[in-house]
Amino acid sequence: MRSIALITLLLSILSLSRGDLVNTKVKRTIDLATQLARHEISLTAENSAGSAPAQHYTLILQNKYLSSHLCFLSVKDEQGNSLSYDESEDVANNSTQYKIKLATPLEAGKTTNLKISAVYSHVLIPYPTHISQAERQLVRYFDNIYFFSPYTTNSQKTTVKLASTSVEKFTPQKPSKHSGDTITYGNYEDVKPYTHAEMMIHYENNFPFLTYTKVIKAMEISHWGGFAVEQHLDFRHAGAVLSGQFSRWDFQRNPGASPAAIHVINEVLPREVEEVYYRDDIGNISTSTFAAGPTGNSLVFQITPRFPLFGGWKNNFYTGYNLPLHKYLSHSGDHFVLKINFASDLGNFYIEDYTLKVILPEGATNARVEIPFKGYEETHGRHYTYLDTTGRYAVILRLRDVVAEHNIPIQIHYQYSTTSMLHEPLLVTVGFLAFFMVIMFGVRCNLSLRPPVDKSKVQQKQREILAAVSAASKKLETNFTTITGLGESSVDSASYKRGKPTTTQELLTQISHQVDSAVQVGETFAEELKDFYQAQQDKFNVQSELHELLFEAKTAGYFILTVCFNCNFSLSIC
Repeated sequence: MRSIALITLLLSILSLSRGDLVNTKVKRTIDLATQLARHEISLTAENSAGSAPAQHYTLILQNKYLSSHLCFLSVKDEQGNSLSYDESEDVANNSTQYKIKLATPLEAGKTTNLKISAVYSHVLIPYPTHISQAERQLVRYFDNIYFFSPYTTNSQKTTVKLASTSVEKFTPQKPSKHSGDTITYGNYEDVKPYTHAEMMIHYENNFPFLTYTKVIKAMEISHWGGFAVEQHLDFRHAGAVLSGQFSRWDFQRNPGASPAAIHVINEVLPREVEEVYYRDDIGNISTSTFAAGPTGNSLVFQITPRFPLFGGWKNNFYTGYNLPLHKYLSHSGDHFVLKINFASDLGNFYIEDYTLKVILPEGATNARVEIPFKGYEETHGRHYTYLDTTGRYAVILRLRDVVAEHNIPIQIHYQYSTTSMLHEPLLVTVGFLAFFMVIMFGVRCNLSLRPPVDKSKVQQKQREILAAVSAASKKLETNFTTITGLGESSVDSASYKRGKPTTTQELLTQISHQVDSAVQVGETFAEELKDFYQAQQDKFNVQSELHELLFEAKTAGYFILTVCFNCNFSLSIC
Protein backbone atom coordinates (compact mmCIF):
# COMPACT_ATOMS: atom_id res chain seq x y z
CA MET A 1 0.00 0.00 0.00
CA ARG A 2 2.80 2.37 0.84
CA SER A 3 4.47 1.77 -2.54
CA ILE A 4 1.20 2.42 -4.39
CA ALA A 5 0.70 5.66 -2.49
CA LEU A 6 4.27 6.75 -3.26
CA ILE A 7 3.81 6.07 -6.97
CA THR A 8 0.53 7.99 -6.97
CA LEU A 9 2.23 10.94 -5.27
CA LEU A 10 5.08 10.98 -7.82
CA LEU A 11 2.66 10.86 -10.72
CA SER A 12 0.70 13.74 -9.20
CA ILE A 13 3.86 15.82 -8.82
CA LEU A 14 4.88 15.04 -12.43
CA SER A 15 1.42 15.98 -13.67
CA LEU A 16 1.57 19.29 -11.82
CA SER A 17 5.03 20.10 -13.20
CA ARG A 18 4.37 19.41 -16.88
CA GLY A 19 0.58 19.61 -17.18
CA ASP A 20 -1.40 17.50 -19.69
CA LEU A 21 0.26 18.56 -22.94
CA VAL A 22 -0.77 17.64 -26.46
CA ASN A 23 1.17 18.16 -29.68
CA THR A 24 -1.49 19.79 -31.79
CA LYS A 25 0.78 20.05 -34.86
CA VAL A 26 4.26 18.75 -35.64
CA LYS A 27 6.21 19.48 -38.82
CA ARG A 28 9.52 17.64 -39.08
CA THR A 29 12.14 18.25 -41.81
CA ILE A 30 15.08 15.83 -42.11
CA ASP A 31 17.98 16.99 -44.31
CA LEU A 32 20.11 14.07 -45.57
CA ALA A 33 21.85 15.94 -48.41
CA THR A 34 25.28 15.91 -46.71
CA GLN A 35 27.19 13.50 -44.48
CA LEU A 36 25.15 14.69 -41.48
CA ALA A 37 21.47 14.41 -40.62
CA ARG A 38 19.85 17.71 -39.69
CA HIS A 39 16.44 17.76 -38.06
CA GLU A 40 14.27 20.85 -37.95
CA ILE A 41 11.12 20.34 -35.87
CA SER A 42 8.40 22.95 -35.57
CA LEU A 43 5.63 22.03 -33.14
CA THR A 44 2.72 23.54 -31.34
CA ALA A 45 2.07 22.25 -27.81
CA GLU A 46 -1.17 22.84 -25.92
CA ASN A 47 -1.97 22.47 -22.26
CA SER A 48 -5.36 21.03 -23.13
CA ALA A 49 -6.85 19.76 -19.91
CA GLY A 50 -4.31 20.39 -17.20
CA SER A 51 -5.44 22.34 -14.23
CA ALA A 52 -1.90 23.40 -13.35
CA PRO A 53 0.46 25.43 -15.62
CA ALA A 54 3.05 23.36 -17.45
CA GLN A 55 6.62 24.28 -16.58
CA HIS A 56 8.45 21.94 -18.97
CA TYR A 57 8.20 20.22 -22.31
CA THR A 58 9.79 16.78 -22.66
CA LEU A 59 11.66 15.84 -25.85
CA ILE A 60 12.63 12.19 -26.36
CA LEU A 61 15.36 10.84 -28.66
CA GLN A 62 15.51 7.09 -29.22
CA ASN A 63 18.88 5.51 -28.43
CA LYS A 64 18.38 3.01 -31.25
CA TYR A 65 18.63 5.70 -33.91
CA LEU A 66 19.69 9.17 -32.84
CA SER A 67 20.55 9.97 -29.23
CA SER A 68 24.01 8.39 -29.25
CA HIS A 69 24.91 10.36 -32.42
CA LEU A 70 23.68 13.77 -31.29
CA CYS A 71 26.15 16.61 -31.98
CA PHE A 72 24.04 19.71 -31.54
CA LEU A 73 20.67 20.52 -30.00
CA SER A 74 18.95 23.88 -29.86
CA VAL A 75 15.44 24.72 -28.63
CA LYS A 76 13.85 28.14 -29.16
CA ASP A 77 10.44 29.55 -28.39
CA GLU A 78 8.26 31.59 -30.73
CA GLN A 79 10.12 34.79 -29.77
CA GLY A 80 13.44 33.23 -30.81
CA ASN A 81 14.74 32.90 -27.25
CA SER A 82 16.93 29.88 -26.51
CA LEU A 83 15.50 27.56 -23.88
CA SER A 84 17.58 25.54 -21.46
CA TYR A 85 17.11 21.83 -20.89
CA ASP A 86 18.23 19.00 -18.62
CA GLU A 87 19.25 15.61 -19.95
CA SER A 88 18.31 12.28 -18.37
CA GLU A 89 17.98 8.62 -19.33
CA ASP A 90 14.61 6.96 -19.98
CA VAL A 91 15.48 3.33 -19.42
CA ALA A 92 11.93 2.07 -19.90
CA ASN A 93 11.74 3.39 -23.47
CA ASN A 94 15.48 2.94 -24.27
CA SER A 95 15.78 6.63 -24.97
CA THR A 96 17.20 9.93 -23.72
CA GLN A 97 14.91 12.61 -22.32
CA TYR A 98 15.50 16.34 -22.61
CA LYS A 99 13.41 18.30 -20.15
CA ILE A 100 12.98 21.73 -21.73
CA LYS A 101 12.18 24.60 -19.39
CA LEU A 102 9.54 26.88 -20.90
CA ALA A 103 10.13 30.63 -20.80
CA THR A 104 6.76 31.16 -19.11
CA PRO A 105 4.49 28.52 -17.59
CA LEU A 106 1.90 27.28 -20.06
CA GLU A 107 -1.55 27.90 -18.63
CA ALA A 108 -4.44 25.50 -19.15
CA GLY A 109 -5.95 25.87 -22.61
CA LYS A 110 -2.97 27.87 -23.91
CA THR A 111 -0.52 26.91 -26.67
CA THR A 112 3.16 27.55 -27.32
CA ASN A 113 5.32 27.14 -30.40
CA LEU A 114 8.75 25.52 -30.21
CA LYS A 115 11.47 25.16 -32.82
CA ILE A 116 13.91 22.32 -32.24
CA SER A 117 17.15 21.98 -34.26
CA ALA A 118 19.30 18.87 -33.99
CA VAL A 119 22.34 17.57 -35.89
CA TYR A 120 23.47 13.93 -35.91
CA SER A 121 26.68 12.34 -37.17
CA HIS A 122 27.47 8.79 -38.35
CA VAL A 123 23.81 8.00 -39.01
CA LEU A 124 24.31 7.67 -42.79
CA ILE A 125 25.78 4.20 -43.19
CA PRO A 126 27.55 3.33 -46.48
CA TYR A 127 25.91 0.35 -48.15
CA PRO A 128 27.74 -1.36 -49.73
CA THR A 129 30.63 -0.65 -47.38
CA HIS A 130 33.28 -1.03 -50.13
CA ILE A 131 33.16 0.44 -53.63
CA SER A 132 35.56 0.73 -56.57
CA GLN A 133 37.13 3.95 -57.78
CA ALA A 134 34.42 4.68 -60.34
CA GLU A 135 31.38 3.50 -58.36
CA ARG A 136 28.81 5.82 -56.86
CA GLN A 137 28.28 5.83 -53.10
CA LEU A 138 25.05 4.52 -51.60
CA VAL A 139 24.02 5.02 -47.97
CA ARG A 140 21.21 3.91 -45.69
CA TYR A 141 19.39 5.95 -43.08
CA PHE A 142 17.27 4.55 -40.23
CA ASP A 143 14.79 6.51 -38.11
CA ASN A 144 11.27 6.52 -36.74
CA ILE A 145 8.54 7.43 -39.22
CA TYR A 146 6.63 9.10 -36.41
CA PHE A 147 7.70 11.90 -34.12
CA PHE A 148 8.60 9.98 -30.97
CA SER A 149 6.94 11.81 -28.07
CA PRO A 150 5.42 11.15 -24.65
CA TYR A 151 2.42 13.23 -25.74
CA THR A 152 -0.43 12.56 -28.09
CA THR A 153 0.14 14.18 -31.49
CA ASN A 154 -2.96 15.40 -33.31
CA SER A 155 -1.24 15.98 -36.66
CA GLN A 156 2.29 15.41 -37.92
CA LYS A 157 4.18 15.44 -41.20
CA THR A 158 7.77 14.47 -42.02
CA THR A 159 9.74 15.67 -45.08
CA VAL A 160 13.05 14.01 -45.93
CA LYS A 161 15.43 15.83 -48.30
CA LEU A 162 18.01 13.63 -50.03
CA ALA A 163 21.33 14.28 -51.77
CA SER A 164 20.08 12.98 -55.14
CA THR A 165 17.02 11.73 -56.94
CA SER A 166 18.42 8.21 -57.07
CA VAL A 167 16.63 6.17 -54.40
CA GLU A 168 17.21 2.43 -54.25
CA LYS A 169 14.54 1.72 -51.65
CA PHE A 170 12.57 3.39 -48.89
CA THR A 171 10.00 2.28 -46.33
CA PRO A 172 6.47 2.94 -47.56
CA GLN A 173 3.95 4.04 -44.95
CA LYS A 174 0.65 5.36 -46.18
CA PRO A 175 0.35 8.18 -46.84
CA SER A 176 3.92 8.59 -48.20
CA LYS A 177 5.32 9.93 -51.47
CA HIS A 178 8.67 10.06 -53.31
CA SER A 179 9.18 13.02 -55.64
CA GLY A 180 12.64 13.87 -57.01
CA ASP A 181 15.03 14.23 -54.07
CA THR A 182 12.23 14.43 -51.46
CA ILE A 183 10.29 11.79 -49.55
CA THR A 184 7.20 12.84 -47.61
CA TYR A 185 5.51 10.94 -44.78
CA GLY A 186 2.06 12.04 -43.59
CA ASN A 187 -0.09 13.73 -42.55
CA TYR A 188 -0.65 11.31 -39.70
CA GLU A 189 -3.54 12.05 -37.36
CA ASP A 190 -4.03 11.21 -33.68
CA VAL A 191 -0.67 9.52 -33.09
CA LYS A 192 -0.46 7.97 -29.66
CA PRO A 193 2.51 8.55 -27.30
CA TYR A 194 5.63 6.46 -27.97
CA THR A 195 4.40 5.25 -31.36
CA HIS A 196 7.17 3.62 -33.37
CA ALA A 197 7.56 2.44 -36.97
CA GLU A 198 11.00 2.05 -38.52
CA MET A 199 11.99 4.17 -41.49
CA MET A 200 14.75 3.02 -43.87
CA ILE A 201 15.94 5.00 -46.87
CA HIS A 202 18.61 3.62 -49.23
CA TYR A 203 19.80 6.29 -51.66
CA GLU A 204 22.80 7.75 -53.52
CA ASN A 205 24.91 10.29 -51.64
CA ASN A 206 28.24 11.35 -53.15
CA PHE A 207 28.69 14.29 -50.81
CA PRO A 208 32.26 14.35 -49.39
CA PHE A 209 32.12 12.30 -46.18
CA LEU A 210 34.96 14.31 -44.68
CA THR A 211 35.51 13.68 -40.97
CA TYR A 212 38.12 15.69 -39.08
CA THR A 213 39.43 13.36 -36.42
CA LYS A 214 41.38 16.11 -34.68
CA VAL A 215 41.63 19.87 -35.19
CA ILE A 216 43.77 22.22 -33.12
CA LYS A 217 43.27 25.92 -33.81
CA ALA A 218 45.60 28.44 -32.19
CA MET A 219 44.94 32.19 -32.16
CA GLU A 220 47.76 34.41 -30.93
CA ILE A 221 46.90 37.97 -29.99
CA SER A 222 49.42 40.81 -30.03
CA HIS A 223 48.34 44.32 -29.07
CA TRP A 224 50.89 45.67 -31.52
CA GLY A 225 48.30 44.86 -34.20
CA GLY A 226 48.91 41.20 -34.93
CA PHE A 227 46.31 38.44 -34.90
CA ALA A 228 47.90 35.19 -36.09
CA VAL A 229 45.81 32.07 -36.68
CA GLU A 230 47.13 28.56 -37.31
CA GLN A 231 45.17 25.30 -37.37
CA HIS A 232 46.35 21.70 -37.64
CA LEU A 233 43.89 19.28 -39.22
CA ASP A 234 43.86 15.47 -39.20
CA PHE A 235 41.05 14.03 -41.31
CA ARG A 236 39.79 10.94 -43.10
CA HIS A 237 37.21 9.94 -45.68
CA ALA A 238 34.42 8.30 -43.66
CA GLY A 239 32.47 7.03 -46.67
CA ALA A 240 32.52 3.67 -48.42
CA VAL A 241 36.03 2.20 -48.38
CA LEU A 242 37.89 2.05 -51.69
CA SER A 243 38.18 -1.53 -52.94
CA GLY A 244 40.98 -2.49 -55.29
CA GLN A 245 43.88 -0.31 -56.35
CA PHE A 246 43.84 3.40 -57.08
CA SER A 247 44.56 4.31 -60.72
CA ARG A 248 46.16 7.71 -61.10
CA TRP A 249 45.82 7.42 -64.88
CA ASP A 250 42.06 6.94 -64.76
CA PHE A 251 41.64 9.71 -62.21
CA GLN A 252 43.70 12.26 -64.18
CA ARG A 253 41.93 11.35 -67.39
CA ASN A 254 38.45 11.81 -65.92
CA PRO A 255 38.26 13.11 -62.33
CA GLY A 256 34.47 13.20 -62.53
CA ALA A 257 34.41 9.41 -62.86
CA SER A 258 35.21 9.16 -59.11
CA PRO A 259 32.13 10.88 -57.64
CA ALA A 260 32.76 9.80 -54.04
CA ALA A 261 36.37 11.07 -53.92
CA ILE A 262 37.30 14.29 -52.12
CA HIS A 263 39.19 16.61 -54.48
CA VAL A 264 39.07 20.00 -52.74
CA ILE A 265 38.52 21.21 -49.17
CA ASN A 266 36.94 24.65 -48.89
CA GLU A 267 37.37 27.04 -45.99
CA VAL A 268 35.63 30.41 -45.81
CA LEU A 269 37.94 33.18 -44.56
CA PRO A 270 37.41 36.91 -43.94
CA ARG A 271 38.22 39.13 -46.89
CA GLU A 272 40.88 41.01 -44.90
CA VAL A 273 42.97 37.85 -44.44
CA GLU A 274 46.72 38.17 -45.15
CA GLU A 275 49.78 35.94 -45.57
CA VAL A 276 47.89 32.68 -45.99
CA TYR A 277 49.97 29.49 -46.04
CA TYR A 278 49.13 25.81 -46.52
CA ARG A 279 51.69 23.16 -45.55
CA ASP A 280 52.08 19.55 -44.49
CA ASP A 281 54.90 17.40 -43.11
CA ILE A 282 56.80 17.59 -46.42
CA GLY A 283 56.60 21.38 -46.79
CA ASN A 284 54.64 24.07 -48.56
CA ILE A 285 51.80 23.01 -50.88
CA SER A 286 51.14 25.33 -53.80
CA THR A 287 47.97 23.62 -55.08
CA SER A 288 45.50 26.06 -53.55
CA THR A 289 43.69 29.18 -54.62
CA PHE A 290 41.05 31.73 -53.62
CA ALA A 291 37.56 32.26 -54.94
CA ALA A 292 34.73 34.69 -54.20
CA GLY A 293 32.97 33.91 -50.95
CA PRO A 294 29.25 33.50 -50.26
CA THR A 295 29.16 37.08 -48.99
CA GLY A 296 30.99 40.22 -50.00
CA ASN A 297 33.07 40.12 -46.82
CA SER A 298 34.50 36.64 -47.28
CA LEU A 299 36.78 34.55 -49.48
CA VAL A 300 36.79 30.81 -50.15
CA PHE A 301 40.20 29.23 -49.59
CA GLN A 302 40.19 26.21 -51.92
CA ILE A 303 42.62 23.70 -50.46
CA THR A 304 43.70 20.96 -52.87
CA PRO A 305 45.53 18.05 -51.19
CA ARG A 306 48.52 16.37 -52.82
CA PHE A 307 46.29 13.41 -53.72
CA PRO A 308 42.51 12.82 -53.81
CA LEU A 309 40.90 11.23 -50.79
CA PHE A 310 38.93 7.98 -51.15
CA GLY A 311 36.99 6.04 -48.55
CA GLY A 312 39.15 4.94 -45.62
CA TRP A 313 42.07 7.21 -46.60
CA LYS A 314 43.63 9.69 -44.18
CA ASN A 315 45.61 12.89 -44.51
CA ASN A 316 46.77 15.88 -42.49
CA PHE A 317 48.04 19.40 -43.07
CA TYR A 318 48.04 22.80 -41.41
CA THR A 319 47.10 26.28 -42.55
CA GLY A 320 47.70 29.74 -41.17
CA TYR A 321 47.01 33.39 -41.83
CA ASN A 322 47.01 36.84 -40.22
CA LEU A 323 44.08 39.16 -39.50
CA PRO A 324 43.88 42.83 -38.47
CA LEU A 325 43.26 42.87 -34.73
CA HIS A 326 41.20 46.05 -34.58
CA LYS A 327 38.21 44.33 -36.22
CA TYR A 328 37.97 41.71 -33.48
CA LEU A 329 39.13 43.51 -30.34
CA SER A 330 37.44 46.28 -28.41
CA HIS A 331 38.24 47.78 -25.02
CA SER A 332 37.18 50.18 -22.34
CA GLY A 333 40.19 51.26 -20.32
CA ASP A 334 42.06 48.12 -19.29
CA HIS A 335 39.09 45.83 -20.01
CA PHE A 336 39.33 44.11 -23.41
CA VAL A 337 36.78 42.00 -25.27
CA LEU A 338 37.83 39.63 -28.08
CA LYS A 339 34.99 38.58 -30.41
CA ILE A 340 35.73 35.54 -32.58
CA ASN A 341 33.95 32.51 -34.02
CA PHE A 342 34.28 29.29 -32.07
CA ALA A 343 35.24 27.06 -35.02
CA SER A 344 36.42 27.39 -38.61
CA ASP A 345 33.99 27.63 -41.50
CA LEU A 346 34.77 24.38 -43.33
CA GLY A 347 31.34 23.93 -44.88
CA ASN A 348 29.18 21.03 -43.71
CA PHE A 349 31.99 19.67 -41.59
CA TYR A 350 32.15 17.27 -38.68
CA ILE A 351 35.01 17.35 -36.16
CA GLU A 352 35.41 14.52 -33.68
CA ASP A 353 37.84 16.34 -31.38
CA TYR A 354 38.23 20.12 -31.59
CA THR A 355 40.57 22.33 -29.52
CA LEU A 356 40.63 26.12 -29.64
CA LYS A 357 43.63 27.78 -28.01
CA VAL A 358 43.49 31.56 -27.63
CA ILE A 359 46.86 33.01 -26.60
CA LEU A 360 46.52 36.43 -25.01
CA PRO A 361 49.41 38.93 -24.72
CA GLU A 362 51.81 38.58 -21.81
CA GLY A 363 50.45 40.49 -18.85
CA ALA A 364 46.78 39.67 -19.49
CA THR A 365 44.80 38.53 -16.45
CA ASN A 366 41.28 37.54 -15.34
CA ALA A 367 40.21 35.93 -18.61
CA ARG A 368 36.53 34.99 -18.87
CA VAL A 369 34.74 33.18 -21.72
CA GLU A 370 31.16 33.64 -22.91
CA ILE A 371 29.85 30.77 -25.09
CA PRO A 372 26.14 30.36 -25.93
CA PHE A 373 26.18 26.55 -25.67
CA LYS A 374 27.36 23.99 -23.16
CA GLY A 375 29.26 20.73 -23.17
CA TYR A 376 32.75 22.17 -23.72
CA GLU A 377 35.83 21.89 -21.52
CA GLU A 378 37.62 25.06 -20.45
CA THR A 379 41.15 25.24 -19.06
CA HIS A 380 43.56 28.12 -18.50
CA GLY A 381 47.33 27.89 -18.75
CA ARG A 382 50.53 29.51 -19.98
CA HIS A 383 52.10 29.61 -23.42
CA TYR A 384 55.76 30.50 -23.90
CA THR A 385 57.18 32.00 -27.05
CA TYR A 386 59.74 34.63 -28.09
CA LEU A 387 60.63 37.40 -25.62
CA ASP A 388 58.40 35.98 -22.89
CA THR A 389 59.36 35.99 -19.22
CA THR A 390 56.30 34.89 -17.24
CA GLY A 391 54.48 33.37 -20.24
CA ARG A 392 51.33 34.38 -22.07
CA TYR A 393 47.84 33.73 -20.73
CA ALA A 394 46.22 30.92 -22.74
CA VAL A 395 42.53 30.00 -22.78
CA ILE A 396 41.97 26.45 -24.06
CA LEU A 397 38.49 25.31 -25.12
CA ARG A 398 37.79 21.72 -26.13
CA LEU A 399 34.62 20.19 -27.55
CA ARG A 400 33.80 16.85 -29.14
CA ASP A 401 31.40 16.32 -32.05
CA VAL A 402 31.64 19.82 -33.53
CA VAL A 403 29.49 20.79 -36.52
CA ALA A 404 28.80 24.00 -38.43
CA GLU A 405 26.12 25.02 -35.94
CA HIS A 406 28.86 25.43 -33.32
CA ASN A 407 30.63 28.03 -35.46
CA ILE A 408 29.00 30.97 -33.74
CA PRO A 409 30.51 34.12 -32.17
CA ILE A 410 32.00 33.86 -28.71
CA GLN A 411 33.55 36.48 -26.45
CA ILE A 412 36.69 36.41 -24.32
CA HIS A 413 37.01 39.14 -21.68
CA TYR A 414 40.35 39.94 -20.03
CA GLN A 415 42.25 42.67 -18.22
CA TYR A 416 45.39 44.14 -19.77
CA SER A 417 47.35 47.26 -18.86
CA THR A 418 48.45 49.26 -21.88
CA THR A 419 51.80 49.90 -20.20
CA SER A 420 52.48 46.17 -20.53
CA MET A 421 52.93 46.77 -24.24
CA LEU A 422 56.33 48.29 -23.41
CA HIS A 423 57.50 45.01 -21.90
CA GLU A 424 58.95 43.52 -25.09
CA PRO A 425 60.62 46.73 -26.42
CA LEU A 426 62.23 47.33 -23.03
CA LEU A 427 63.32 43.70 -22.87
CA VAL A 428 64.99 43.98 -26.29
CA THR A 429 66.66 47.27 -25.34
CA VAL A 430 68.00 45.89 -22.06
CA GLY A 431 69.18 42.75 -23.83
CA PHE A 432 71.19 44.68 -26.42
CA LEU A 433 72.58 46.98 -23.74
CA ALA A 434 73.69 44.02 -21.63
CA PHE A 435 75.27 42.39 -24.69
CA PHE A 436 77.34 45.45 -25.53
CA MET A 437 78.34 45.91 -21.90
CA VAL A 438 79.64 42.35 -21.80
CA ILE A 439 81.62 42.97 -25.00
CA MET A 440 83.11 46.17 -23.58
CA PHE A 441 84.05 44.42 -20.35
CA GLY A 442 85.55 41.46 -22.21
CA VAL A 443 87.71 43.67 -24.40
CA ARG A 444 89.06 45.64 -21.47
CA CYS A 445 89.48 42.78 -19.05
CA ASN A 446 92.84 40.96 -18.99
CA LEU A 447 92.08 37.29 -18.46
CA SER A 448 95.68 36.14 -18.91
CA LEU A 449 97.34 34.06 -16.15
CA ARG A 450 100.68 35.80 -16.69
CA PRO A 451 101.84 38.38 -14.15
CA PRO A 452 101.45 42.04 -15.16
CA VAL A 453 104.22 43.35 -17.40
CA ASP A 454 106.32 46.43 -16.56
CA LYS A 455 105.94 48.66 -19.62
CA SER A 456 109.20 50.53 -18.97
CA LYS A 457 111.19 47.27 -18.99
CA VAL A 458 109.43 46.15 -22.15
CA GLN A 459 110.25 49.39 -23.89
CA GLN A 460 113.90 49.11 -22.75
CA LYS A 461 114.10 45.58 -24.09
CA GLN A 462 112.60 46.66 -27.41
CA ARG A 463 115.20 49.41 -27.75
CA GLU A 464 118.02 46.92 -27.09
CA ILE A 465 116.68 44.53 -29.68
CA LEU A 466 116.28 47.30 -32.23
CA ALA A 467 119.87 48.43 -31.61
CA ALA A 468 121.19 44.89 -32.11
CA VAL A 469 119.14 44.39 -35.25
CA SER A 470 120.24 47.76 -36.61
CA ALA A 471 123.94 46.91 -36.04
CA ALA A 472 123.56 43.53 -37.72
CA SER A 473 121.75 45.17 -40.62
CA LYS A 474 124.54 47.65 -41.19
CA LYS A 475 127.15 44.86 -41.19
CA LEU A 476 124.98 42.98 -43.62
CA GLU A 477 124.92 45.92 -46.01
CA THR A 478 128.71 46.28 -45.74
CA ASN A 479 129.13 42.60 -46.47
CA PHE A 480 127.00 42.88 -49.59
CA THR A 481 129.19 45.75 -50.82
CA THR A 482 132.35 43.66 -50.25
CA ILE A 483 130.85 40.82 -52.23
CA THR A 484 130.14 43.22 -55.07
CA GLY A 485 133.76 44.40 -55.13
CA LEU A 486 135.08 40.86 -55.33
CA GLY A 487 132.72 40.16 -58.16
CA GLU A 488 133.88 43.17 -60.20
CA SER A 489 137.65 42.88 -59.70
CA SER A 490 138.15 39.30 -60.60
CA VAL A 491 136.84 36.77 -63.04
CA ASP A 492 138.51 33.95 -61.15
CA SER A 493 135.76 31.71 -59.83
CA ALA A 494 138.04 30.31 -57.17
CA SER A 495 138.81 33.79 -55.86
CA TYR A 496 135.09 34.61 -55.67
CA LYS A 497 134.30 31.52 -53.76
CA ARG A 498 137.10 32.22 -51.31
CA GLY A 499 135.60 35.72 -50.77
CA LYS A 500 131.96 34.51 -50.57
CA PRO A 501 130.36 36.06 -47.54
CA THR A 502 130.34 33.34 -44.98
CA THR A 503 129.58 36.02 -42.42
CA THR A 504 126.28 36.97 -44.10
CA GLN A 505 124.52 33.87 -42.83
CA GLU A 506 125.92 34.52 -39.38
CA LEU A 507 124.48 38.04 -39.42
CA LEU A 508 121.10 36.69 -40.50
CA THR A 509 121.25 34.19 -37.68
CA GLN A 510 121.86 37.00 -35.21
CA ILE A 511 118.76 38.81 -36.50
CA SER A 512 116.76 35.58 -36.15
CA HIS A 513 117.81 35.28 -32.52
CA GLN A 514 116.67 38.85 -31.90
CA VAL A 515 113.30 37.98 -33.45
CA ASP A 516 112.90 35.10 -31.03
CA SER A 517 113.72 37.42 -28.15
CA ALA A 518 111.16 39.97 -29.40
CA VAL A 519 108.30 37.48 -28.83
CA GLN A 520 108.70 37.94 -25.10
CA VAL A 521 108.12 41.70 -25.27
CA GLY A 522 105.21 41.88 -27.73
CA GLU A 523 103.64 39.89 -30.53
CA THR A 524 103.21 42.87 -32.83
CA PHE A 525 106.83 43.90 -32.35
CA ALA A 526 107.97 40.33 -33.06
CA GLU A 527 105.89 40.15 -36.23
CA GLU A 528 107.52 43.32 -37.60
CA LEU A 529 111.00 41.90 -36.93
CA LYS A 530 110.04 38.65 -38.62
CA ASP A 531 109.03 40.57 -41.74
CA PHE A 532 112.36 42.42 -41.69
CA TYR A 533 114.31 39.16 -41.24
CA GLN A 534 112.46 37.53 -44.15
CA ALA A 535 113.22 40.53 -46.39
CA GLN A 536 116.95 40.30 -45.57
CA GLN A 537 116.95 36.55 -46.20
CA ASP A 538 115.31 37.02 -49.60
CA LYS A 539 117.80 39.73 -50.48
CA PHE A 540 120.73 37.49 -49.59
CA ASN A 541 119.39 34.66 -51.79
CA VAL A 542 118.91 36.99 -54.77
CA GLN A 543 122.45 38.43 -54.39
CA SER A 544 123.98 34.99 -54.27
CA GLU A 545 122.21 33.86 -57.44
CA LEU A 546 123.17 37.04 -59.31
CA HIS A 547 126.85 36.68 -58.36
CA GLU A 548 126.95 33.15 -59.67
CA LEU A 549 125.51 34.36 -62.98
CA LEU A 550 127.99 37.27 -62.99
CA PHE A 551 131.07 35.06 -62.82
CA GLU A 552 129.70 32.72 -65.46
CA ALA A 553 129.10 35.72 -67.73
CA LYS A 554 132.58 37.17 -67.19
CA THR A 555 134.16 33.85 -67.89
CA ALA A 556 132.29 33.68 -71.20
CA GLY A 557 133.18 37.32 -72.05
CA TYR A 558 129.69 38.82 -71.73
CA PHE A 559 130.62 42.25 -70.41
CA ILE A 560 127.21 43.70 -71.16
CA LEU A 561 125.67 41.43 -68.52
CA THR A 562 128.30 42.68 -66.06
CA VAL A 563 127.31 46.28 -66.61
CA CYS A 564 123.64 45.44 -66.24
CA PHE A 565 124.33 43.58 -63.04
CA ASN A 566 126.36 46.43 -61.57
CA CYS A 567 123.50 48.81 -62.34
CA ASN A 568 120.88 46.53 -60.80
CA PHE A 569 123.00 45.86 -57.73
CA SER A 570 123.65 49.55 -57.23
CA LEU A 571 119.91 50.19 -57.39
CA SER A 572 119.22 47.43 -54.91
CA ILE A 573 121.80 48.86 -52.49
CA CYS A 574 120.20 52.30 -52.86
